[in-house]
Amino acid sequence: ALEKRNGETKDGIRLVTVMDHAQAQKWKFGEQSLSQALENPHVQAFLGEEEQTEAYLEAHKKVRGNKIHLWHSDDLGNVPVARPLVLFNDYLSSNYGFIGVRRVPGVRTIEEKINE
Repeated sequence: ALEKRNGETKDGIRLVTVMDHAQAQKWKFGEQSLSQALENPHVQAFLGEEEQTEAYLEAHKKVRGNKIHLWHSDDLGNVPVARPLVLFNDYLSSNYGFIGVRRVPGVRTIEEKINE
């Protein structure tokens, strides 16, 4: 699993942290307390640095209470694999199929190939 590093860059390249797949699978998902969520590396990786994470969870507590639900689908089985980012309208995602208007950057659609 990749963790973003809150926009941190080195020589103009955005840095990420790689989390071991086996370690990533050990953390709890589903409903949990905000204090448990604060300790979960997936939460901090998603929300940013510790200060940012604490601020978000505090705001969440005011609106939703002391529990949060972390959703995760282990559709990879026991083998880590790469997942291409797919362009869908105005955002990139890795959890959609190759249907409709979704595109892989740099790969032409059938229509584009036919109209050459």
